[in-house]
Amino acid sequence: MSVISTGIGPDNIDIVMNELDALFNIDLEARIVKKSHIALNIVRIGTSGSLQSDIPVDSFLIGTHGLDLNGMLHFYELEDICNHEIENA
Repeated sequence: MSVISTGIGPDNIDIVMNELDALFNIDLEARIVKKSHIALNIVRIGTSGSLQSDIPVDSFLIGTHGLDLNGMLHFYELEDICNHEIENA
């Protein structure tokens, strides 16, 4: 297991995820995509405020979904992982 800090904000997280993908799946010397890809298991642990009064600030939470409020994910192919019902709500 490795630990990495991305800084604050979704744009910094996006940069780190792309660089990790490149590190494992691109031959950087030949500058070509490797024939076999390595899938990374990433667990993000970060700080969060709280919208519900019964959840204290700085609590540890486990979520089942993430919601993109800034539009960063629209740069990616998402149809296989989107949940339009939740997004539209």
